[in-house]
Amino acid sequence: MTDLGLDALSKITVFGKYAKYVPELKRRETWDEIVDRYEAMMIKKYPKLEDQIKETTGFIR
Repeated sequence: MTDLGLDALSKITVFGKYAKYVPELKRRETWDEIVDRYEAMMIKKYPKLEDQIKETTGFIR
């Protein structure tokens, strides 16, 4: 598969499985919004690891 094909498949997977629909904006979440939501969930679950969580999510933005 070409890089273009892998990129398209990656985007389909992200938007199909991870991006939630935002009714107020009439669209699905962007990648940064997905990461923000994930980061907030992890910090809520593991508040003592907030600094490490923020550092780690910075790598995937």
